[in-house]
Amino acid sequence: MVTADGFHLPFISTFDNIFAFDVVEHIKDYASFTLSLAGALSENGVLILSTPSKRFRIFPSFFTSCISVKWGHVRVGHSLEDFGKIPTLKADSISWNAPFYRRFYIALRIMWEICPSVSGRIIRIVAALDRRFSRGDQGYIFIRITKKCCHN
Repeated sequence: MVTADGFHLPFISTFDNIFAFDVVEHIKDYASFTLSLAGALSENGVLILSTPSKRFRIFPSFFTSCISVKWGHVRVGHSLEDFGKIPTLKADSISWNAPFYRRFYIALRIMWEICPSVSGRIIRIVAALDRRFSRGDQGYIFIRITKKCCHN
């Protein structure tokens, strides 16, 4: 395990896969951070990022900005286009809408403070429901990034 500045990685070797889940929404200069991680990829390596989408909303929607600040986000979310603009990288994505998690977030958070064991079981049910209704763009996106190849 290594603790390091994500903008200046100390690795000499490269990696086939790098995962950065729920990180980029906390970083102002997400493009430089993403390029730094991509620089540590091997020739056929893949970088997977997860982040709330730009259209991320919890219920009721007026809480979204407050919750984002509480979570330490510097922006409400990202889109695939944000990462597609970064030179030398190729990005594609899939969405996970998480409708039940977003709808019941406030209640689940309060319940977690009162009774974590019961809340844990309810959260597993919510996750199972969200798996069945994953389409949509108001939840999270998972972005797969590869280096653009300079060969034909």
